Amino acid sequence: MRAVLSVAGASTTILRRHLARSVGGTVPFVALSSFVLVFVVSYNVLAHAFLHRFLPLGATGASSNVTAVLEALIAAQMISAAGLAVIVLVVSPGQSSLRTAVHVLAASRAAARVGETLPYLVVLGVSALALSVGPIVHVASAARMPPTGVVTVAALELVAALSVAVVAETTRLASIVVIRSHPSVAHVAAVLTGVAVVGVAMLDTLSSTREAEDPFVIRALLAGTGGRGLDGSPTSMIVVSAVVLILTGAFLAVRIAQPLEPLQTAHRILTLGWLPGVVSGWTGRELVLAIRQPLSQVSIAVSVVVITILGLAVRHGVLPIDAVTSIAGLLAAAPVELAWGRAAAWGWLYRRERVRATTVVAAQGVAGLVLASILMVVLHSAAGSAPDPRTSVHLVLLLLATVAIAEAAGVVSPADPDVPVSVAVTSVLAVSADCALMWCAARVDAAAPGWSDLVFAVAAILAAVAATSRLAFRLRPIAVH
Repeated sequence: MRAVLSVAGASTTILRRHLARSVGGTVPFVALSSFVLVFVVSYNVLAHAFLHRFLPLGATGASSNVTAVLEALIAAQMISAAGLAVIVLVVSPGQSSLRTAVHVLAASRAAARVGETLPYLVVLGVSALALSVGPIVHVASAARMPPTGVVTVAALELVAALSVAVVAETTRLASIVVIRSHPSVAHVAAVLTGVAVVGVAMLDTLSSTREAEDPFVIRALLAGTGGRGLDGSPTSMIVVSAVVLILTGAFLAVRIAQPLEPLQTAHRILTLGWLPGVVSGWTGRELVLAIRQPLSQVSIAVSVVVITILGLAVRHGVLPIDAVTSIAGLLAAAPVELAWGRAAAWGWLYRRERVRATTVVAAQGVAGLVLASILMVVLHSAAGSAPDPRTSVHLVLLLLATVAIAEAAGVVSPADPDVPVSVAVTSVLAVSADCALMWCAARVDAAAPGWSDLVFAVAAILAAVAATSRLAFRLRPIAVH
């Protein structure tokens, strides 16, 4: 037990330092933590006030209606908890810094894994319940729920978070053992699995609501309480608490089964040496860099999963293809935001060889368009539809505009892979510009139908010019006195 606690303490320190390093240092970490704390408290207060005003459970009529509304509310909270579990998975270290060290010090495998996992479980549980205090207080007071019922609701949200964590860690284990993936690649696979689970749950909920059926989350809620639902009985609380313990044990078992990470081994996901020389020039190199960079891998992989889910939503009639196409266009251009950030380290080489800014922007833009086009093919394949000629022109112009905006955002505010907060700033800049573009296009289309394509074309040209001008400024010779 002493070894477990020692490893847990060291893991807590490592996790805190990892998060501080991720946002650029201790001061930004403290500031961001304070902001998150204020946001969580404010959200819970506002959520309680909103539900108290617009969803008074005592005024919904029959008890069956109260039960249905209550189950729907808790199901939404379970999906939210699962989504927060994915965020915890994203920000957590991709590989262990302790496993080899504790084995060198002769600690047992189980003690090392359990001690390393305890801080993660604490963070996971706190995150899963962080945005649920307000809704739980409302449910407990409005539905006159006993303490056992409150514990049942909280345990259900832990079940949702732990379920995503178990599936993600199982994917990580399979990637390392079966496919022999590098830990960074296995982490990407785990994140993708978590995103896919949450996305499928949301898609199933929307589809089931449209067809007046119980979604999977509601069925899981009933199964997790032994069929008792939210009756507040001690039986339902005991059953769901047992499910939490079983999932926790499964999570620990999967973590214990994971092997040691290799010590600083290089890895390669894709090699393009077999391509013709004309292809493996500037654009080919940009494609290779996009596919090999770990942060870009995560961006591409998450875009693929989300776009696939959106396509399936169109196939099942949950979402309209027009709206989904616009959203998918933004997601497809997201990897381009990282283009200059991953090349900025050798900007001095571009400057020394007098590489023109237009060459760099054009190569990164074309590579981004290739990736975006592939992602749009994924969208239409999942949706089971093919764009007509008029839609194809609109789609091409949309991709040109979003890719150019992403490129410009990445040049104006470069994303540093070692400082994730800079990636967030780049994304916010790109998304803000995209939202402004969509708003302008909608207003123009409302006044003169069909002219929104002209807005996309103008936006693409302006963004490309802005990216080229800013990059030319970055690549100008440095005066030496």
